[in-house]
Amino acid sequence: MAAHWLERECDVLVIGAGAAGLRAAIAAAGQGARVAVACKSLLGKAATVLERAVPAADEELEGWGALPLATRGEKVGLETLRTLQHRAVSLGIEVHMECAIQRLFASRGRVAGALGVRRADGALVRFRAGAVVLAAGGAARLWQRDIAAADATGDAFALALDAGAELADMDLETGGVRVDPATGATTVPGLHSAGDAAAGKHALLEVLLLARRAGEHAAAYARSHPRALLSVERIERAVTELLRPFGMENGESPYALLLDLQDCMQNREGLAGLKQRAKRLAAAGPRAWNPAWLLALELRSLLVAAEATMSAAVQREASLETRRA
Repeated sequence: MAAHWLERECDVLVIGAGAAGLRAAIAAAGQGARVAVACKSLLGKAATVLERAVPAADEELEGWGALPLATRGEKVGLETLRTLQHRAVSLGIEVHMECAIQRLFASRGRVAGALGVRRADGALVRFRAGAVVLAAGGAARLWQRDIAAADATGDAFALALDAGAELADMDLETGGVRVDPATGATTVPGLHSAGDAAAGKHALLEVLLLARRAGEHAAAYARSHPRALLSVERIERAVTELLRPFGMENGESPYALLLDLQDCMQNREGLAGLKQRAKRLAAAGPRAWNPAWLLALELRSLLVAAEATMSAAVQREASLETRRA
């Protein structure tokens, strides 16, 4: 099958459209950057709506039209997200809804863009970007019982490792992509992270502050550095990997593998076998709105998150044993 993809270009690509992603996008746009936001679902379908903590007043959000957050109670997350969406749209920020980013590229140690799948028609979209902000949430779907959105499949963690960034404290609630809290920068130049994707969990207003910093610094990086180049061959290899499930005859069911992975997280055993099975994940039918194919792609991220979580837990336990000795 010939490799074809659509091309999109921006200064800053933000992956994720929850509170962190939208705040980072608004900040980058405020620095004059051309910003694109790619999100797996629709605007408004983000874990932010589950936020129920009552924060202090946020004059910036209220200046953009938010009702006083301190009076919102259980609807504080929803009000925050509504306000950020309105602000992003009013700024003309380009939003690619239902576009799941599957690969993040780096070239000569710098971020060089991303490759995504558009759910509606199965089209592949390559984003050329001078800087990237990872704000794609956590990996709650690893667990059988979690109230977070089903889209929380650890994409940010797999994408960060694609580019050569580091993860931290993955066995704790504070786990995520390692960042400099002053800038949101990862260990890869041009790559930033914010929100649940970034290591160190914070209250909602702290998330917004750190996301703003990430967006501002991403825009500054994109403005001051030449665009990293990427060979066509690397994109073609990534496309071939993404389409592999369609050529897999008598392969593994993504749905069965997900259930077994969730069991594995409970029992903390059998991950190596699941990784082998994942090489044979299969999908049939057209690429448009194909849930089996999309889950097969998400399982790559979930397996990365699972391995990182288990590895961190083992290391922490070994460290504790050493201290006790």
